[in-house]
Amino acid sequence: MSSLMAVVVPFMLADGDETVEAWIAGSFDANLLFTALLVAVATGEIYRWFIQKNVTIKLPGAVPPAMSAQFTALIPGFVTLILFTVVRLLFAITPWGGFPAFVSDVISRPLRSVGTSYVGTLLACLMEHLLWSFGLHGSSVIIFPIFEPLWIVNMSENITEGARNIVTFTFYENGVWIGGSGATLAVVLYMMFFAKSELLKSIGRIGILPGLFNINEPVTFGLPIVLNPVLMVPYILAPIAAMTVQYVGTAVGLFPLCNNMVPWTTPVLISGFLTTGSFMGVVAQLCGLAAAMAVWLPFIRAYDKKCYREERAQEESVLVS
Repeated sequence: MSSLMAVVVPFMLADGDETVEAWIAGSFDANLLFTALLVAVATGEIYRWFIQKNVTIKLPGAVPPAMSAQFTALIPGFVTLILFTVVRLLFAITPWGGFPAFVSDVISRPLRSVGTSYVGTLLACLMEHLLWSFGLHGSSVIIFPIFEPLWIVNMSENITEGARNIVTFTFYENGVWIGGSGATLAVVLYMMFFAKSELLKSIGRIGILPGLFNINEPVTFGLPIVLNPVLMVPYILAPIAAMTVQYVGTAVGLFPLCNNMVPWTTPVLISGFLTTGSFMGVVAQLCGLAAAMAVWLPFIRAYDKKCYREERAQEESVLVS
C-alpha cells in the first residue's frame, strides 16, 4: 500500500488561498487496479530479494522476534519506497505525467481491447476449463489474476462513463459459470432427473444444491470430469456455448448489460436479475443454460449408458457368484 501511495501522483487541491497535495477517492478507482497489481508484484519481489540475500538489520538473538522483525523490514521497506518515489518523479516529466497513466496507455488499454473482446473472452474461457480438465484450478490461474481486473474496469466505465462494454466481471461469473466452471448445472439436472446409472443419480442428488450456488466440486471430481476423456470435451465447450449465446444476445440489444456486482455464489436466475436489474437477465441465463445443455446432452447420455452397463454387469457377476 505504501508503494502504491508513493507511485500515484496526488491531486493539487485548493485550500483557501493555498493549494495542497492530496489523494482523493478518484485516485484509487478501478482504472488504477492494473497499476496496483503491478506495484504489488514488484514490491513483493523486491522485498523477497532483500530478505533472501540477508540485506537486513540483524539484532542479537536475545531480542524478542516481534521486535527484531520490525528492524528486519526497515532496509527493504525503505529501499522499496525510495524506488517507487523515483519512478513517480521520472514519469512525472514524461508525456504521460505519471506511472498510472503510462500503465493505462501502454499496458492496460491494449490488454483490455483484446481481453474483453469476444475472442479474448473465448480464449480465457478455453484456457480456464482446459486447466480444470487436468485438475488445475483454472479460475485462479487464468481468470482471477489476468482477466478479472480488466473486466472490473469495463464495469466501472459502463457505470461512470456510459460505456457499453459487454464483457464485465459479473457477465463472466454469472453468465458463464452456470452451476460452476464448465456450466455444469445442465449436467446435474440431467443426472438428477433422467440418468439410469446409480452413480450418476447419486451425484446428481448430491450436486444439485451446491450447483444452484455455482459450486460443482462434487461433479468435477465425483463423475469424474477431471482426466475423463469423454466428459472433458463438453466441460470445455459448454461454457463457451453459454458465453457465446449471451454475448451475441447482448451485442444485438436483446439482453441488458451486466453492471451490478453480485457474488458468484448467488443462485442461478436470481443472479441474472440482480446483475442486470431486468428479467431479461434471467432470460439470458436460461438461454445460456439451454446452450450448455445442448452441448452436454450427447456426452452425458453416452457416459450414463456406459456406467449403467457396467453396473448391470457387476450385478450379474455378483448373482452368478
